[in-house]
Amino acid sequence: MQYDALTYDAMTHNMPGMDFNAPMTADEFRAALAKLNCSVYASADVLGISLRQAQRYAAGGDAIPMRTAKHLRILLMHVHENQDRRRQLLAEISRREARGFTGVKDANLLADYRRQVRELETILVNHPTGISPGFGEDA
Repeated sequence: MQYDALTYDAMTHNMPGMDFNAPMTADEFRAALAKLNCSVYASADVLGISLRQAQRYAAGGDAIPMRTAKHLRILLMHVHENQDRRRQLLAEISRREARGFTGVKDANLLADYRRQVRELETILVNHPTGISPGFGEDA
């Protein structure tokens, strides 16, 4: 199977049920915006469309073009992966702290994990697109 630059296998990214190549419905558009903590108004800037167009997509008045659907799904995948990685790092920090420190190597590793968590939290609070998706369920 040949893939273009915007075709992704969502299962590879732990996003079951997301088909990057399926048409997007107005319900899915609104649900995606809700997951991203993004209003219809803010979505216009994030997606590079007019406010009126974003409103038409959300209301089901216009079909959502494939490039806009893929853009939104890629944003969802990016946020989901960052939230998931943050959870993994926090779990690993907890496991290592419960086990106790065994030396400088563990201390350095824990410091690196904490730095990665801070970086992910910065992205999740101040996403480069202007959305503010937050940490997910464990916020």
